[in-house]
Amino acid sequence: MMTTYKIDVAAARLTVKNARGQLDDLDGIETTLKTTGETMATTALEADINSALDDAYDNFLRPMAVTMVLAGRQLFDNTDSVINIYDKADLDMGKKADGVTERAIATEVRRSDDVPDYSSSSRTAEPPVTAQAPADPKHPGQTTNGRYTW
Repeated sequence: MMTTYKIDVAAARLTVKNARGQLDDLDGIETTLKTTGETMATTALEADINSALDDAYDNFLRPMAVTMVLAGRQLFDNTDSVINIYDKADLDMGKKADGVTERAIATEVRRSDDVPDYSSSSRTAEPPVTAQAPADPKHPGQTTNGRYTW
């Protein structure tokens, strides 16, 4: 059981925000891959080559790229959740330690290695839309669902 811990919450949040920004640069990468493949296909006048390029895109490049971006987003979401759990526990340190914080963090950590499901309709072109909950009056800057506004 954790009895003492200290992280710089602001620095941790900034690190996740900056890393998430780098991942956001990959939004729509599947479209870039498709366009590049189509450009390559126009230079090949051989149907078998065109078919192989299409198959490589449909069966490998697109699923790998989309899954990579969605997994990265999920990892950053889980990291944000762990920071929120830690920060809330830090704010509530007057309460008796009962393992709730440790279990909540462990749950988020376990979720971090789950690979998102992929389907041919999965896409990265638009980041996921998350509802913004109202601000929590007890914790300024934090919403009622535990996420922070930026």
